[in-house]
Amino acid sequence: MIKTFYPKTNLNKVLEDITIALDITQRQYADAESRYQAVGKFLGDCPKISRYNPQVYPQGSFRLGTVVRPLLDGEEYDIDLVCLLQSSYNQTTQKHIKNLIGDRLKEPQYINQLDREHRRCWRLNYHTESKFHLDIIPAIPDDDSIKILNESRLPQNYINTAIGITDNTSDYYNSLSNDWTKSNPKGYAEWFKDQMKIQLNESIKNLVGLKGATIDDVPLYKIKTPLQRAVQILKRHRDLHFEHDDLDRPISIIITTLSAQAYNNENNIYDALISILQNMESFIGVDAEGNSVITNPVDVRENFADKWIEFPAREENFFLWLSRARMDFESLADVSNLEKLEMNLNEALGSRVVSRSILKNRSLFNSDSLPTVLRYPNAIDYSPNEQFIEEQYPMHLIYDLKINCKVKQDGFREQSLNNLFILKKNNSLKFFIQKNSTPKPYEVKWKVRNKGVKAKSHGVRGKIVNDNGTESKTEHSSFYGKHFVECYIIKNGMCVARHKIDVPIAGPLKVIASSNSRFF
Repeated sequence: MIKTFYPKTNLNKVLEDITIALDITQRQYADAESRYQAVGKFLGDCPKISRYNPQVYPQGSFRLGTVVRPLLDGEEYDIDLVCLLQSSYNQTTQKHIKNLIGDRLKEPQYINQLDREHRRCWRLNYHTESKFHLDIIPAIPDDDSIKILNESRLPQNYINTAIGITDNTSDYYNSLSNDWTKSNPKGYAEWFKDQMKIQLNESIKNLVGLKGATIDDVPLYKIKTPLQRAVQILKRHRDLHFEHDDLDRPISIIITTLSAQAYNNENNIYDALISILQNMESFIGVDAEGNSVITNPVDVRENFADKWIEFPAREENFFLWLSRARMDFESLADVSNLEKLEMNLNEALGSRVVSRSILKNRSLFNSDSLPTVLRYPNAIDYSPNEQFIEEQYPMHLIYDLKINCKVKQDGFREQSLNNLFILKKNNSLKFFIQKNSTPKPYEVKWKVRNKGVKAKSHGVRGKIVNDNGTESKTEHSSFYGKHFVECYIIKNGMCVARHKIDVPIAGPLKVIASSNSRFF
């Protein structure tokens, strides 16, 4: 008898606990907040600075509530702060503003924590239990941008906080000029809030217990909507899979912006993830020269993807990462037990943040209470005709079996699937038995299962077929999805060995990977 299993509620509980492990603790947030407020007061107490009415406030992931812990325990996380001084482009230079802040921080109270001068900021290191550093970015109001952006019809709270920040590599660093690096972290945070306003208001009500509470009453880091959690998960997925390629990995501002644009105020993490991954690509535009454009939502003049022109590997890596993320997270809804879920999540997010959540939620996935064969009517690629070996033969798995796959494409050398992060379309795939301890005679059977949103339109597979006598099976990578191939050994009317291999295939890519890439 085939039973049905609906794992989404349990899956969301696991994902929620994983994002708690990804996040820094409330104590770390509070420690960082008290530290930057103390720095702000210290700067404001300086007569040379106080006449500029300084204001210190956080920007980036700390302000948005999307901070992700570093991959390694010993690494620090960074908190970006703006130190806004009330001046103008025709009154001061970048160098003067930068040195005002730096000279104050060189006084005894902070000199031992002060790092070397950075390009745009001054860094204070805190070698405490919280393990973070503060990057203080000197800035002044960008009145020119505010005037220009007023014509863009963007909401006032998006544009009236535009700033110019210092950059000691600028040709105009020591000159009166309006050629400062443009930024607007406050405006971006307001836009980000608006993308999740429905769930944000619900979260605030639940947090403070007051229906009259407003968004401004609670800082974003104390609230966690499905959008914020989804961004944290996607950033960790990026961190893990580009651990050794920090320079050309997808940048956080692109992941965050496209995620917020694709988010439809889903009320749970898994649905938010799937919606974001399926739709984020549609928010990437193209200019007249055919270059990708990801517009800054609070400054239409800025393209977050402008570096893709100079560094095409960054565009290539973004789309390859997106394809892999789609496969890794779409497949989670089909998981029937905690062991399989743990394996998939470890691969996607790393065991460091997954193991504690799995241990905590073990009771939700009591394997004794789950049927051996599971069907998922709500799955994107559900097929009532999928065949299961458990329905056809008694299971008595007493022998070892291992299959492997060789991948070949015209112009490239043959590679093992085990050595590849993700496949491209139109490859030749030869699956073969690498190890089989079953004594002859026996029968070999194969099952090919295509997965994901494309499987439905191309025809969902999943039938169990006989081997052709070569103990191998040839396939082609036709469309994207986290597919799999499984092999079975049948002896004396029983299934005595089985092995499955995942086949992740990338979707349409705008840039073709080079021959020395991990993508094939």
